[in-house]
Amino acid sequence: GEQRGQRAEVKGGGFALNGLDTHERLMRLLAAQADVAVLGVGYALAPERRFPHQLHQALDALAWLRDHGAEHGLDAGAMAVGGDSAGANLALAATLAVRDRGLALPRFGLLLYGMFSADLDTLSHRRFGGGGFGLTSERVDWFWHQYLADFAQRDNPLAAPLHADLTGLPPQLLIGAGLDCLLDDSVALAGRLQRAGVPHRLSVYADVPHSFMQASAVLESAAAAIAESAAALTAALAGQRHPAAA
Repeated sequence: GEQRGQRAEVKGGGFALNGLDTHERLMRLLAAQADVAVLGVGYALAPERRFPHQLHQALDALAWLRDHGAEHGLDAGAMAVGGDSAGANLALAATLAVRDRGLALPRFGLLLYGMFSADLDTLSHRRFGGGGFGLTSERVDWFWHQYLADFAQRDNPLAAPLHADLTGLPPQLLIGAGLDCLLDDSVALAGRLQRAGVPHRLSVYADVPHSFMQASAVLESAAAAIAESAAALTAALAGQRHPAAA
């Protein structure tokens, strides 16, 4: 059902809030519309667990899918990796770590209004981070301080993947929200993907805040973003009988 009344959803999770229960509806909609199996990772929350613990959990989930997916009718060779907000960070960081380890890459990345950098000195933070649009810059800064054991890690490319070498990644779809203080994270990432030669598309939905895709029951733009994401997943994983998205 409609979830916009959930405070944590509107303001983002930032590695410290939310989980499978708050995102089940979104995952189910993507699974149904894309005709793929969607596996959610219920990672440990900060600050009880900090970087890189959550990244290791995401990598463990991908390793499990690679090694045991066939036992459950899933084709790990036809896999996409995605997430929203902090989950988009983990999805991109996990893809980078898989690349760096020389393992088989996922076919596609789905990055929904991601939290890719601890830099708050951006136009979108200045325009939308003051409190009138849900997620605030102050809240984002708090999230980063929960996630990082040492704030010097803000430049670690696996903690803040906007700073990573992005060459060799699979195609990516970036969804941005026009009233989100994190919008420039996606805009900057799209620019870096362009320079790295990575196929990608950035779709910015105007006049909606962070986490808007949770409100597809009442927002046409949220339903449209889900449909766009599902179509991209279907196209990327086409031809496989039981593809999987994590």
